[in-house]
Parts: sequence; C-alpha cells; structure tokens
Amino acid sequence: MVWKAVAGFFYFEIAICLLLLFPILSARRWSRILNSSLITTIWSYVRFYFHIFGLLLVALFVGAVREMWKQEAKRSRTMLPDESNKVLEQLFRAQRNFFVSLFAALLLYVLYRIGSLVLAQATLELENEGHQLQLKEAAKNVTQTTKEQRELKPDSVNLELKLAKDEIINLKEQLQNAKVDKEVMQADVEMSRAEVENLAKRCSEMKALLAGNKD
Repeated sequence: MVWKAVAGFFYFEIAICLLLLFPILSARRWSRILNSSLITTIWSYVRFYFHIFGLLLVALFVGAVREMWKQEAKRSRTMLPDESNKVLEQLFRAQRNFFVSLFAALLLYVLYRIGSLVLAQATLELENEGHQLQLKEAAKNVTQTTKEQRELKPDSVNLELKLAKDEIINLKEQLQNAKVDKEVMQADVEMSRAEVENLAKRCSEMKALLAGNKD
C-alpha cells in the first residue's frame, strides 16, 4: 500500500514537472498562481509535511537498498526451485522500490528547484519592465530639457543634460544587468528541463530492464 502511494506520487511529480517545463503558462502567470493567497495559505500548512515526506522517501530508499542486499545474499545460496523463484520475485520488488523511491526523491528536489527558478524569472521580468519604464521616462525628460534649453542659460542646460545622460547610462547598465540575470535564470531552467528529461529517460530504461529481469 505504501509503495503504491509512492508510485502514484512519483507519477504526479512527473506530470507537474512537465506542466512547469512546457510553455503553457508564462513565468509571470505561474508567479501569480504560486503567490496567490490560496496557495500561500495551503503551503504554510503543508510545508512541514512536505519536508517530512522528503525524509520518508529517503528512509524508503534506504530500506529498499537493504532489502536488495538481503535478497541478493539469499540468492547466492543453494535453494530449491520454488524458493529461488520466490527470492527472485522479492528481489524484483526490492529493485522496483529502489528506483521508484530514488526518482521520487530526486523529482521532489527538481520540483522545488524549478518552482524557485520560475518565481525568480518572474521577478526579473518585472524588474526589467520597471527599468525600461524608467529609461523611457529619462529619455522623455531629456527631450523636454532639450526643448527648454533656449530659455535657460548654457551652463544650466549643459548641467541638466549631463545629469540626464548620466541617468540614462545608469538605467541602461541596470537594464543590461537585468537581462544578464534573466539569461542566467533561463539557462538554469533549461538545465533543470534537461535533468528532468534525463531522469524520465533513465526511469523508462530502468523499468524496461527490471521487466526483462523479471521475465
């Protein structure tokens, strides 16, 4: 019963990972969903059990390893055919539980990491938009200052133009830094996506291998 629940949770993790990785919703939309009052309230109650469940997966993984060693030790002994078949069946179950608990624990971490990256990317996008608005406002101020330069003294005009240009340069640097941070965040998301795809591929290969061992 426990392993059925773990396997179900493992399939649920795969579905959530695929949902997060596919461009169905933008990072900003995911940020609004994850930061909504309902999700925040639920997470405040579930956070403790989330960590407990992660520790439970690690404990199940260790138990599966011990069971594999135990069945391997029994397999090395001389036994009757019926006993050998029973040991092989138990060994297959232990191997299956080993891979299920391993991938479930890894995907739990991957899910947490992807969620953090999505929220960080949404924050960077908002900051990038803010910098662009500030840059437009600064450019507008420079244009307005240029129009009014005939009514001002040359020294005052040069000073205001210099300050405006410095402000534009500063805002451009901030915008460039925000773009670099966004590119780094997108690279992390791509790495997480490749890791999930690799885990799914390895899981399929291990299932096929275990099925062949059972036959």
